[in-house]
Amino acid sequence: MRFKNRKQSSNNFKKGIFAVILLVAAVLLIPLNTINTKNNFAEELNVNSVNTDSLQAKSAANLFNSQSKSLGYGYLPFVIAATCGDLTCDTDEDAFSCPEDCATPGPFCGDNFCDANENPNTCPSDCIAPPTCIPSTEICDGIDNNCDSVVDEGCSPTSSNVNPYSGSQVTYSNGQSYSFKVQWQDSDGISIVTIAHNFGGSQATATASNSGNIYTFLQPGLSAGSYIWKQTATDNNGNSAVTGDISFIVNKAPSTLTLTVAPSNTITFGTPSTVTCTASTAQVSPVLKRDGTAVSNPEVAALDAKTSYSYTCEEKAVRCSNVNR
Repeated sequence: MRFKNRKQSSNNFKKGIFAVILLVAAVLLIPLNTINTKNNFAEELNVNSVNTDSLQAKSAANLFNSQSKSLGYGYLPFVIAATCGDLTCDTDEDAFSCPEDCATPGPFCGDNFCDANENPNTCPSDCIAPPTCIPSTEICDGIDNNCDSVVDEGCSPTSSNVNPYSGSQVTYSNGQSYSFKVQWQDSDGISIVTIAHNFGGSQATATASNSGNIYTFLQPGLSAGSYIWKQTATDNNGNSAVTGDISFIVNKAPSTLTLTVAPSNTITFGTPSTVTCTASTAQVSPVLKRDGTAVSNPEVAALDAKTSYSYTCEEKAVRCSNVNR
């Protein structure tokens, strides 16, 4: 009999817990204006199987009656249930039970933070591009310091690509012309470029012509020798710049000396002969000598009877050939 009472008590306890759970569910979910009596309350909760005479069921009913009487008009209090997904994080919701309402939002355009997948083009409100130019006083450094889209305004012209460069050497070529070029840059525009030189043996000045920003002076027929030249550029604001002295050397071309005798190098006494000394380049002045003494070039003469005469063709003591007659 004792064992039976313990079993009955356990069943009653379980029924009481179940009744309390149903009561809470009814308060949150069931339209409460349909519940106004103890019997209706039991029907709505579908607890016919519950022994309403038990202590737990009576406690639930008494709780219902006491709430109804306290309101004065027979209804349970109106309860608004929390709804996950209404974009409001209610007091009984959190980031785990309802991340839609309570979770911290992820990165998005408009959160005032330039995220890794955003840039000034895709999200200008978060990713404002830094200024490409911060204005300052313009100086002559090849940069638009004052951000007016003009580089080095008010500065003197600058030169580059000097051709031929100082110290250049070439070999003489008959009839050859030489170009002397400099590239000039100036934000205010180049007004004029002049060249000073000694190509003719004395100091002279001429105006250089231009193709774009490259200014050229053409000098024809330079003889072998050393020369100095320089260009001066003046911009439209009157600012000038000079390249400085540039050296240029024309070396003598290798020359071949030739000695000829006509009618031949063996002749009969009293017969006139013509002996000539020539050079392959105009930069060489050939000298004709007979028996070590310079003679006219060419020499035309009927020489006195003698066993032989020796002719040489020279240029600065460089002997080209000998011939005896």
